[in-house]
Formats: sequence, C-alpha cells, structure tokens
Amino acid sequence: MKNFIVAISLLGMLSSCTYNSYTVKDEMVKDVKQNEVKQDEKQTNMKKARAEMIKVCKEDNTICSFSRQNDIDHLILLFQNEKAMGTIKNDIAAIGSGFCISSNVLLIPSQFHIALREERLVRDFDCLTSTWNEWYAFEKQSSGRY
Repeated sequence: MKNFIVAISLLGMLSSCTYNSYTVKDEMVKDVKQNEVKQDEKQTNMKKARAEMIKVCKEDNTICSFSRQNDIDHLILLFQNEKAMGTIKNDIAAIGSGFCISSNVLLIPSQFHIALREERLVRDFDCLTSTWNEWYAFEKQSSGRY
C-alpha cells in the first residue's frame, strides 16, 4: 500500500509538472507571437524609412547619391570640402547609422560613404562590420560625376 501511495504521489507530481510546463509554454508562445508582430512592425517601419532616404538621395543627388553595385547598396554623402562636412558631423552620423542599422536589420549588404569633392577624397564605412577605412583619392568619372 505504501508503494502505491508513493507511486500515486509521483504520478501527481509528474502530472503537475506537465501541466505547468504546458501553461508556461502557452504563455511563451503568446510572447513569441507578440514579439514577431513587433518585429514585423519594426521591419516595415525600417523599410519605409530606408526607402524614403533612398528616394530623397535619388531626387537630389547633389548632396547624396545611392547606387547598387555587386549586390551591395551604397549611400554616398557628397560635400564640397572638409569644412562643409565639419559643420554637420552629427547629422552625418545620424544618416549613416540609420542607413546601416536598417540595412543590417533587413539583411541588406551595404556601405556608407563620405566624399569630399575639392579634396577628391572618399572614406567608406562597412555597415556589416561597423568599420571605417582610411581616406583615399578618387578619380572623376567620364560622365563628369564624382
């Protein structure tokens, strides 16, 4: 009889554990579904913001340029010289980080570039690795664009 009571007690404890694990599982599933909805909303908002940024660059390519080369998106900010760039460094950082964060979240290989026309220099930022390269000289293209 004693063994029977112990067996019933163990069965009750196991049933309790099973019940509790399913209860926790249901709550976890709800949390995951809510997180998926939030992530979908974030991605949709990022896609819209990124698309708007690219649209603005394509409309006014005197200060900004966007291109896709070798399956990599390139956002280029163009400045007359270093002095002009220096006046809006905070804005440059906000634009670059916004572009790179959205690219990384949306899994789009991207690079952010800063170009100085008078100095004929470019500096690249790789969004995936979050690294800057050194300034380097660029050549004028045959179309007259930099």
